[in-house]
Amino acid sequence: YGDAWAFPIPDIHHTDFYVCMGGNPLVSQGSLMSAPDAATQLGAIRERGGEVVVIDPRRTETAAIADRHLFIKPGTDAWLLFAWAGVLFAENRVNTGRVGQYLDGLDALRELCLQFSPENTEAITGVPAAQLRALIDGFEAAGKPVLYGRIGLCTQRFGTLASWLVDVINILHGRLDEPGGAMFPLAATELPNAAEPPVNELGRDRFRTRVRDFPEYMNMMPASLMAEELAYDGADRARALITVAGNPVLSVPNGAGVRAAMENLELIVALDFYINETTALADYILPSTTQMEHENYDLLFQTTSVRNFARYSPQVFKPAGDARHQYQIMLELAARVNGMAAADLDAMMLDGLAGQIAGKPKFPDLTAGQVKTATAQHSGPQRLLDIMLRAGPHGCGFGDEESAEANGGLSLNRVKAATHGVDLGPLQPRLPQILKTPGQRIQLMHPLLKADAQRLLAQSTPLADDEMLMIGRRNIRDMNSWLHNINQYVRGKNRCTLLVHPEDAARLGLSDGGQARVEGNNTRGEVEVQVSDEVMAGVVSLPHGFGHRYSDSGQSTAKNKLPGISANDFVDPLVLDMPSGTSVVNGAVVRVSAL
Repeated sequence: YGDAWAFPIPDIHHTDFYVCMGGNPLVSQGSLMSAPDAATQLGAIRERGGEVVVIDPRRTETAAIADRHLFIKPGTDAWLLFAWAGVLFAENRVNTGRVGQYLDGLDALRELCLQFSPENTEAITGVPAAQLRALIDGFEAAGKPVLYGRIGLCTQRFGTLASWLVDVINILHGRLDEPGGAMFPLAATELPNAAEPPVNELGRDRFRTRVRDFPEYMNMMPASLMAEELAYDGADRARALITVAGNPVLSVPNGAGVRAAMENLELIVALDFYINETTALADYILPSTTQMEHENYDLLFQTTSVRNFARYSPQVFKPAGDARHQYQIMLELAARVNGMAAADLDAMMLDGLAGQIAGKPKFPDLTAGQVKTATAQHSGPQRLLDIMLRAGPHGCGFGDEESAEANGGLSLNRVKAATHGVDLGPLQPRLPQILKTPGQRIQLMHPLLKADAQRLLAQSTPLADDEMLMIGRRNIRDMNSWLHNINQYVRGKNRCTLLVHPEDAARLGLSDGGQARVEGNNTRGEVEVQVSDEVMAGVVSLPHGFGHRYSDSGQSTAKNKLPGISANDFVDPLVLDMPSGTSVVNGAVVRVSAL
């Protein structure tokens, strides 16, 4: 779509056939589909006569309340989705609807997808052809169906293909940018375009990693390569590391390698208020104010919300002592790195934002000075937010604020005054205006995708008898590694257990409550076994965010009460989703044996 932050979101309030892949909304509270109280939201679909379907290697909490659950082998979602598209092309059932007029590459997509069918992929995916065909028929027969894919699709060997194919399926059924389908939220802070939407070429391969020669994407490098890049000892080696609210020692593959490489850096700075497995090695820890000590505006969630809104949360408590907000800390760091004063950088950002709006088609007679005058009652990030709200699609502009607000126009003052937020209505069709591509066209195919499809067709990974496919899972009381040092969140049963199907447990001599040895990536660990048919045979599930074993961290509660083992330790950092460089943490091959 020409915008890396343009995510189609399920219009869950109006859909009548919701298919979820790689997600568990009941635990993640919607995730990329920002929707409070996901259980109620999904239940409403069924109450109005609709259906909820989950496709997952595990019978997740969401799958348990769904109308249908299809088990699928980890890492094979792209095969299933290619087969789905293959049926639509082979049986002339493609109906792109209104969006068809903006599409290019349909013939090339057809040629690729016709190589797949439910019958020639069922042995790979584990989904019987009859079940997949019934799903396709049900989706097509529904009035307002939508397909949703989330993190489980991304973090696998063919994650880019699987994620792309979710949008492809919605497009082929005419469900992109349609009520009840996959739609684009309209954020209150979205800045107006120029006269013609700009062509936004997303940067890729402008530089490469030093060890593996892997191309960057949007100035980012794969987290799987962090350990080797930090350990690189050439002339242009990394000398410093800044982390922001992160814990890569537990959250990326080869965390032990990350930690070892950090020991040789000249400087480590952590913006954090936790002394965790990573920040324990920092030379400086700069703790920002906590959540209730600063105001907040939902800049991210409003771009992924199932209903448009604007909401401001005020500061509840005054910070103690000389505590600083994260904005102040980052502003000071960025200014010093660039040899500037923080006040000068703050003024430069204000001028830059005002310049993006003044004199543009929506405000042709407006000057940057007028933008700054109209918002002068605010300062810092609040002033920038006020400018964005005023210039946005629901904004009051930069004239008389009172009269504009009386007509419903937004400013920061109006959003602040709305204690429970401002409801901006349901999602609405936004194509082609949202497209920032050449000619405002949607390119269905890309050379990277076509090449990766050939990698998929050539893929063959037979498993040995003691090899299993490992997937992750979330628990409602876990937030990555962040909450394990809070006593209230680690009480009760052990949550870092290895889910094993009864057939596999019997074959491998494992017992419920007993211990298993897990091996992968030249690493071994011991973990409690939980025998359950909620995972399919041949699959084990280990939660993410554990492994609190380092004595120098400030995580004593986690270390003593719920240390667990780190699932990422068993993930091979050499195995990647090649277009993106994403780690293969779902479908990672591990060996499991009884102790």
